[in-house]
Amino acid sequence: MQAEFALPAGSQWLPSTHDRSTSPPHRADDWVNALEVLQRIIERHDLQDETFTLVSHRTSIGWRLRHPTAEDRIERLSSTEAAADDRRPRGARVQGRSLVRFGMRDLDGYRSHPDHVVSISSRLGGARQRGHLALMDLHLDEFVPPDRLRGAIRALCEERAAWLLRTDRHYHVYGDFLLDQDEWMRWNVRFQMSLALADARYVGHSLLWGCNLLRLNAGALHQIRVPSTQPEATAAPPGPLATAAVQLAQRRHTRQLRRGGGLVVEHLREVAEQAVAIHAECAARGIGLDDVTAEQVYACGYLHDCLEDTNTDFEDVVRVAGARVAYLVGQVSMDKRLPMRARRAAYNRQLARASLAARIVKLADLLSNLRGLTGQEGRHWILRYLRQVESHQRLIRRQLVGTSAYNEARDLIHRWRVTLRQSVR
Repeated sequence: MQAEFALPAGSQWLPSTHDRSTSPPHRADDWVNALEVLQRIIERHDLQDETFTLVSHRTSIGWRLRHPTAEDRIERLSSTEAAADDRRPRGARVQGRSLVRFGMRDLDGYRSHPDHVVSISSRLGGARQRGHLALMDLHLDEFVPPDRLRGAIRALCEERAAWLLRTDRHYHVYGDFLLDQDEWMRWNVRFQMSLALADARYVGHSLLWGCNLLRLNAGALHQIRVPSTQPEATAAPPGPLATAAVQLAQRRHTRQLRRGGGLVVEHLREVAEQAVAIHAECAARGIGLDDVTAEQVYACGYLHDCLEDTNTDFEDVVRVAGARVAYLVGQVSMDKRLPMRARRAAYNRQLARASLAARIVKLADLLSNLRGLTGQEGRHWILRYLRQVESHQRLIRRQLVGTSAYNEARDLIHRWRVTLRQSVR
């Protein structure tokens, strides 16, 4: 059966439109990481005798966050950091037949420092000199509807098959095809000319170095998520209420970015889907939900930030999603008319009294935020945020302790505390 390419979730395989018989090299519901995708490309294109380059390099806070203004970026042109841009990264050579047997632990042996990540170079070596792998780092500055993003990737891949992998903030493209040198130059230029999908600095570095780099594993503090496909997303509960809520959220949050650089709309989708999963788990355990439907919980998940972070009014939510959903959104929203200290105290009292459905959405929000931490937010900010999450978890724990989401949030808090302790040693 042919897999459907779905964004931003789902098994991220984009079949070729030239050959409709093309089937994914894995089951559509498989979870596949970047190393496994690379191994499948090696096998599918008989690259066992080619030489690949693994590059160990440090990770850091995103360049845009380090240099937020035009003046900062111009001043950097004369710095030693700018001079380093011209130097092609050096790496270790590995034969394709060895690489196909690697596991994630094998990549650790190629880190030149514990805080480094290991990336694959697009440039191929070996006797046949086959050119380049088709690799690209996508960097979306605003929400792009899934159908349009699918169409853009298909066009830039010239209707050939590809994988799309999720990273901490964005996506990596792995084409299921090879490029010669001229095609590789055109590949980079076309992505750059879109002015919407690829970061100018990434493409610039690629052209300077003569290769694209995409990381295969995770860093200790920054870029802590292994690039991978995702399991099929929980489908949106059918109905006009959910559709209207999604459309309102997308309009109001379109250009908003999270602290770590990801799109706010992606966070809203994750909260909505996670809230539906928690709702289903509670129902399976016989916990009463006060007749709040999965569709209403989903709508609240998408709209939970609209009163706090946009110019949306309570009446707007009532008009689009109904009074029940608006009431749920109100329960998980801070009253920004109050001074900060009074606002936080009022919000904590509000969470403690919130209905189970509202607390489900809040738990989904906490979990999504924890999953979305990248390390780029800064050590002190993360520690302060973890304390806040633990406080909120205690307030909403009634009937939710022991759920999968509650346990995962607790485990993520512990992991981040360990990671941050190790980072200062």
